[in-house]
Amino acid sequence: YAVDNIVDRRYSESLFPEIESKGLDYKLFYEVKSNLTREEVRRLAAAGVVEIQPGIESLSSHVLQLMRKGVTAAQNVNLLRWATYYGIWVGWNILWGFPGEREQDYVDQAALVRHLTHLMPPSMPGVRIVLERFSPLFTDRTSFPAEHVRAEASYAYVYPKGVDVEKVAYIFDYALEDTLPDRVYEELGARLRAWVDAWGRASSAHDHGAELGRPRRPTLTFAYSDDLLQIADGRTEEPRSFAYEGAEARLYKAAVDRPVRVATAAQRAGLAPADPSARQLLERFCEEGLMMRDGEKYLALALPATPGR
Repeated sequence: YAVDNIVDRRYSESLFPEIESKGLDYKLFYEVKSNLTREEVRRLAAAGVVEIQPGIESLSSHVLQLMRKGVTAAQNVNLLRWATYYGIWVGWNILWGFPGEREQDYVDQAALVRHLTHLMPPSMPGVRIVLERFSPLFTDRTSFPAEHVRAEASYAYVYPKGVDVEKVAYIFDYALEDTLPDRVYEELGARLRAWVDAWGRASSAHDHGAELGRPRRPTLTFAYSDDLLQIADGRTEEPRSFAYEGAEARLYKAAVDRPVRVATAAQRAGLAPADPSARQLLERFCEEGLMMRDGEKYLALALPATPGR
C-alpha cells in the first residue's frame, strides 16, 4: 500500500515501466488524482496496481468546482472508464451537502448515473460531506461560513478528560449555510444504490459459478474498424445494439480516449471544425446514452470490446 497521497505522475515514465519491464509480481494500491490519461492508467495496471483511490467525489463539474477539486465530471467518468477496462478496482464515492450546490446539479447527476452502470460503482451510495481539519471547509470560514463547529462526539469516548479534543480532532460536527434539503439527493441516492446492487448481484453470481439466467455485470462496448462502429449495450435487461458508418463512426471514436470539444472531434472525423452536423451527431449519441456532454466537451461512454489494449 503506497502512502503517497497523490501518485507522482513522473512514475508513469520511470517507476511503473521499470516494474513492468522486470516482470515483478507486485499488487499495489495508490491514491491518485482523477485526471490520469488512458496511457497512465494502462501503465498503472501493467505495473501491478490493482486498487486506486482517486478524488472522485462528484459527477457534477459545478459541484467539483465548489469543492476546489481541479478536475471535471468528464475526467472523473473517464478515469472510471479506463480503470474498469484495465481491471483496476476504484474506491470512490459521491459526496453531497456542499454550500452553493444547485438542485439541477443533482438532477443532472441522477440522469448521468443511469448510463454509467457498466463502470466501477461507488464504494457506497453517497454520503453527506464530513468536515475535516485542513480541508477548505475547515480553514476558509469566509467562503464557507460553518456554524456550531465542534469535535465529532465520539472523540469524547476515546480520549481522557484531560485532553482538549477540539485540538486533536480531525473530524468535526457542524452546520453549514446555503445547502440543499435532503430530498434533493434522494433520486441520485436511489440510482447509486441500484448501481452498487447490480454489481453486487453480478459478483455473487460469478463467485458461485455463472449459470443460465444468473445476473450479469452491465456492459457497454464498442468495436471499430474501417469506418464501421458497432456498439453492444448490455446495461439493461433488454440488450441493444447500434451500428454507425463513416463520419458518425469516426466522431464517436474521436471521443473515446478522453473528453474533446466539437471542433476537435470534427477534425478527427474528417469534417470541418465548424460543421454543424458534428454537434448534432454528438448530441444524438448523448440522447442514446452512449456519450456524455460536460460543458463544451463530449466523452464516449463505451469501452473497447477487445480487452487490455
